[in-house]
This record gives sequence, C-alpha cells and structure tokens, in this order.
Amino acid sequence: MKATKAKPLKRLDAAESDVDGRILGALARYRFLTPDLMMLAGVSGHRTHLGDRLNALERGKLLRRSTPQVNFGRLPSFWWLTPKGAEQAGHELGVLVRAPSARTVGAHANRHRQGQVRAAIALDAIAASLGAHVAPLAFDFESKAEMGPDKRPESLTTLWLDAQSYLKPDFLAGVTLPDGVVRPVVFVV
Repeated sequence: MKATKAKPLKRLDAAESDVDGRILGALARYRFLTPDLMMLAGVSGHRTHLGDRLNALERGKLLRRSTPQVNFGRLPSFWWLTPKGAEQAGHELGVLVRAPSARTVGAHANRHRQGQVRAAIALDAIAASLGAHVAPLAFDFESKAEMGPDKRPESLTTLWLDAQSYLKPDFLAGVTLPDGVVRPVVFVV
C-alpha cells in the first residue's frame, strides 16, 4: 500500500469567531491597537488565534495595519478599522463608529499611541473594578468637523481657555461612578 501525503488543513477564513466581535469592539473603542494591546484589553487569551483572526478580518477588508517600524528596535504594527469595518462594528454595537481618518493612520507616533491606549485600557479596568462606567473616549488624533479660532481643524480633545489659549490633552473621558455623577477625566500621557 502506497503512503499518501496528508493534505494541510484548510483555514476557515470565512468562519466567524467570537474573537472577531471583540476585535471590532476594541478597535471601535480604542481606535488603534497592537496585538499585545488587544491581549491586554481582553480581546483574546490566545496570541496565535488572535493573529489568525486579525489576518482573516484584514482579508475581509474590515481591518488594516501599519507596516512594522524599525526605530531603536522593532515597533509592532497597529491595526485599525476600515470604513467597512467601522460600519460592521457599529452594526454589532448599535452605535455610530467612524473609521480613523487617513491622516491619523500609520506607524507615526507609535510609542505615544501605545501609551494613550494603555492608559485608556487601565482607566476602563479601574472603572470596572469600582462598578463605574467610562463613556466613549475622545483621543487627540481625532478631528472635529469645525475649525478653531486659529482656522486649523480642532482635535476632539482641544479645550479652549480663551480665544487664543488652549490645552490639548491626549484623551478625554467621562466616568460615571455608582452614585450616578459623571466625572470628567483628562489624560496627558
């Protein structure tokens, strides 16, 4: 009897996983994530499965990623939602989700973005441990449609002190503690 070579298992890219919804939800919340940050946010407990699902969602044109950057070591790729992915995430979450604008995607500010997202994930974890809720986050790389007094697009986090003075924190959040009072939180990473 002649031995036959086993065929490799075919990947089921079309088969959905519950991790897919968690990936879309995490990217809708935090905008840009590395696989390590996804693990930290509780998207998946298995790095290999997470990588497989990210690649499948990328092939489905729901996600994009930056190319890894080499700058004093290799910086990981960031993943973000495409317009199609934002629409899918919004449908699953029941809220409006926007894809990041073209000027905010890519590997620039990689380390800083990682810090922003780590702080946001920590805020969510602390709030959850206190029985609190964190409203949607506003990051400094997101623009408002209207222009500020200096005729440049404003960030969602721009806080105008007067006609010429402003602060631009990394992100803003509203935390509702069990007493029902919303407390604003301003982060500078």
